Amino acid sequence: MKRYGMMGGTFNPIHLAHLYIAYEAKEELNLDKIIFMVAGNPPHKKESKVIDSKYRYNMEISDYEIKKNGYSYTYETLQYLKKQEDNVEVFFIAGADSLMAIEKWSNTDLVLNNCTFVAFNRGEYNKSIL
Repeated sequence: MKRYGMMGGTFNPIHLAHLYIAYEAKEELNLDKIIFMVAGNPPHKKESKVIDSKYRYNMEISDYEIKKNGYSYTYETLQYLKKQEDNVEVFFIAGADSLMAIEKWSNTDLVLNNCTFVAFNRGEYNKSIL
């Protein structure tokens, strides 16, 4: 079975922490590859300034969320990834801040049923907060 990690985000811009988390996840979870999924139109960032997706895509790998119509929802992206290849296990890699807000995500049950959720601690979060 293939083991893929998926890191979703706006990557506005991508930075060393993103790359470090991807590297650590690949090594620790023995993943075959990491797919950076650039958010096309994230609904939770309506008020934020986000660099145009065509520039963010130039830094990344997958343009699925950029090309799809409407908002980008993780559950749809995970379903899409699983349909692309047979026999794939997907590990969704995110920062602890994403885990803390997961109840706000659309169709959380479909997210958790279509991947193994892997959260990495970021500097602003610690065990007392979690």
